[in-house]
Amino acid sequence: MEKKLYSADNEYYKLLATDLVAQNVGLDVFVVATTSVDVSNIGWLASVTGGSIYKWANFNFERDGRSLTSQIVNSVKKCTGYKGQLKLRCSNGLQVSQYYGFPSNSDTVVGLSSSLPDPVIPVLNEDQTFTVLLEYDGTLNTKYDCHFQAALLYTDPQGVRKVRVINLVLAVSERLQDVFNFVDQDAVVTTIVRDTLSFVGKESISELRKSVNEKLVDVFTLYRAMSEENHNRNATLTNQLIFPDSLKHLPAYFLALDKSKALRDSTAVHVDARLCDVFQMLYMPVERLVYHLYPAMVELHSMLDDDALIIDDAGNTSGFMKVPEYKPLTNASLDSGVYILCNGSTIYVRVHPDTNRLLLKDLFGDHVETVNDIDPLIDSLPELPTHISQQARHLVKYFQEHLIGSCSIGNSAIQVVRDGIDSLSYEFRECLVEDHLPSKTVNTSPSYPEFLQSLHGAIRGKVEFEKKNLKRTTNVQHLHDTLAQRLIHF
Repeated sequence: MEKKLYSADNEYYKLLATDLVAQNVGLDVFVVATTSVDVSNIGWLASVTGGSIYKWANFNFERDGRSLTSQIVNSVKKCTGYKGQLKLRCSNGLQVSQYYGFPSNSDTVVGLSSSLPDPVIPVLNEDQTFTVLLEYDGTLNTKYDCHFQAALLYTDPQGVRKVRVINLVLAVSERLQDVFNFVDQDAVVTTIVRDTLSFVGKESISELRKSVNEKLVDVFTLYRAMSEENHNRNATLTNQLIFPDSLKHLPAYFLALDKSKALRDSTAVHVDARLCDVFQMLYMPVERLVYHLYPAMVELHSMLDDDALIIDDAGNTSGFMKVPEYKPLTNASLDSGVYILCNGSTIYVRVHPDTNRLLLKDLFGDHVETVNDIDPLIDSLPELPTHISQQARHLVKYFQEHLIGSCSIGNSAIQVVRDGIDSLSYEFRECLVEDHLPSKTVNTSPSYPEFLQSLHGAIRGKVEFEKKNLKRTTNVQHLHDTLAQRLIHF
């Protein structure tokens, strides 16, 4: 049943996709309807042409019109290329296993992955990112570097054929500790997210969540085994959950992925909303994806005087500003004040009913005495001559341009959330991924501490299982006599 829901099955859209690709036309879809719009077919059509899909829940033009206009303008203005073809070359001993983010002829949502040697992209834009999974097909020599070259051939809007080349040289190491020390956490998150979502429509949502958690257990079990070997070959570490510094936020990202609309275990998530989330995460730039999973939240009423202001320096020609500290995404972080949160697609301004009256006036105007006086449909912060107003508007503009990646139409678009009053309070609470999801229909929604406890138990269970298997081993030719050596051996 799930496979049918998440697969393109309309022949009209398939024929239309063929025509659009042949003419190098990319389709961006903007969904504002509150009823079902068959995202499985329309979203697939957008994806195979190199386009994107955007959806607004409970769209209100007065509140969301600025955000919609901004996305449409961005879709028209952003740099575009046509007839793209990617070629990745790498040193002997490695080969391409899978591409993610590329159109294919598959009818499922996995039409965003490709096993072709040279993927073809009908339409390119500046926001697209592609993931390439490599695998060993030989042996790498640690005496030599490993070389990569990615070449993208495309046609610019003036009809000129161009090629863009990225060269990369990396050292080769046989020490697992080096891998953990230098691994790029954002790259790991992006690859696993896209690999997991590429199976939507092929496997059930519950199976995909299980596979994500199993990958997490495998990574940290391996790290614990390595740590035990380094600590003492004949003893184990104290009974604690240990993470490498390079991957210390990986559990938070994976918990957020489990709670995302794409993989959430909830009958309350509509198929269209789930598929929109899948399509967006498959195409999002890396920096936007990590904020989509774990949003940035700033406590406005506790910012320093120089936070969110342009740095006053003669050398600051690019207009850099000091970004304030982000708060953990848990209800325990919330106080009786104002918070600005960005999840990579929407900027929420959350206002507590007990917020200081002077702060409300400085942010929303002298006419505001209580939270009830704030218009819930305003789409931007008013321009006021107060210090906190200037800081808040700079911060919102920063989120709009650098996290969401769209231009501002006048002032940057926001959604006001009056805590406990507006229906948007539910959406804001969903962004607090370290807490339980605010829904009784969600069956698997642990808090972050509960998730870590479960992860710790799974790691310990796997370690003990491997140790028992090791004791049963009677093969004298098996020279790896410790659990750590068994897991780490290449």
